[in-house]
Amino acid sequence: MGASISFDVPAARELKKLQKANVARDDLIRLKDRLRAIAREEHGISWDSWAETMASIGVEDEAFVKNFFGQFDSGDNWWDYKLFAVYSAMLSRPERRKKIEFAFRVFDKDASGALDEDELIALMQSVARVLKQCNYALPGITGVGSPSVVEVTAAEKARIERAAKKLFAQLDKDDDEVITYKEFSTGADKKEIKAVLDYFEAISAALPETLEREIEFDSALDNYDDATVATPKSKKGSKKRAAAAAAGDDDDDDAADDDDAAAAKPKAKKGNKKRSKKSDAEPASEDAPKGKKGKKGSKKAAQPDAEPASE
Repeated sequence: MGASISFDVPAARELKKLQKANVARDDLIRLKDRLRAIAREEHGISWDSWAETMASIGVEDEAFVKNFFGQFDSGDNWWDYKLFAVYSAMLSRPERRKKIEFAFRVFDKDASGALDEDELIALMQSVARVLKQCNYALPGITGVGSPSVVEVTAAEKARIERAAKKLFAQLDKDDDEVITYKEFSTGADKKEIKAVLDYFEAISAALPETLEREIEFDSALDNYDDATVATPKSKKGSKKRAAAAAAGDDDDDDAADDDDAAAAKPKAKKGNKKRSKKSDAEPASEDAPKGKKGKKGSKKAAQPDAEPASE
């Protein structure tokens, strides 16, 4: 298979090869969760960390492990965790709704519930890279030739940027220079976006959900129940969040990438003697992310009906 930004669904004979893939959809989720934990400490993914993580989930094919790492590496044996977060978002879940939601959350850097134009451009360029990766080698299959061919070229980036700006203008219905999840999800009905989603949906459906391993998974890192997405609110009083985002605080990025995190435990309330056993057992919802102002200072906040759907 070549390495191009093509979203023609692979032939049935190619998809059938995924039944013998080195990884399943569950493996991609485990990898994402474990790599995220590493990135919090190391601010990126190194070859040593990657090799150890692959071994920890039972992937032993050395040629595949090296080739898969090379699909994210630009040549210095170190890459940004978000590259894998987007790959996992597109391929680890067969549901179209989940692909859209998770991709949105990865690039909603300040967890505001909205994307600005630059964030949409970055998202679309990252999805284009995943397209090239899958056209080079389907998930779990060792590619032929150098994996460096999956890099998005300058010309491709420029073309994607023009398309992203056009799409942004079409989706920003209220002209506040940000697009909410609700506005973003309507783009799935557009011809080109629908074709891309059809492509990833076909691959996800053909990829096994799980593979038998000799390893038993009981780590907290493998507890990947879907968390409820908090309802966006106004950005009033969020100066600390903005400052952290400007400083490159990892916690904000982690929150945006945490599409499979377990729900947070409830905090104890002082003096509440009548608290029921039921409420003690139920996790509290996450703190709601706060709305993002537009580039022209618009105070419009993302509305509650813009909340991404959760299972």
